[in-house]
Amino acid sequence: MHTYKDHFACFACRKTYRKAWSASERGRFATGEDCDGARSVCPQCARRMAKMGLDFKAPPQRDVEAWRIVEHLYARGLNFESCGCGGPGYVPPKKLSELPAWFARRKSTSPGAALLAAIGARHGLAA
Repeated sequence: MHTYKDHFACFACRKTYRKAWSASERGRFATGEDCDGARSVCPQCARRMAKMGLDFKAPPQRDVEAWRIVEHLYARGLNFESCGCGGPGYVPPKKLSELPAWFARRKSTSPGAALLAAIGARHGLAA
């Protein structure tokens, strides 16, 4: 059996680290407890790191704009969590200036938004 490692990102240092869950951490995770608090501290700057999931691929450290995009995505609840096989199915924009339009397109084309629009149309409600 393969042990998958989560990626943790430090936005201040623009570095990532990978760590597998220990047996006790997996148990706490299954019960809904926060299990990344103690181990998600950046070894370089000691700031709390962001849990980015199994499928995160960090941009180059020198690419400040790409790191800011990833930080904006994380701040809005988007990370790269999955079973490790398929990934989240989205590609972030290349430019920081493209983020508002990217969020607008993503919001309008999400399966949940499409379902709500279909239900509203069926019941004669304006979107």
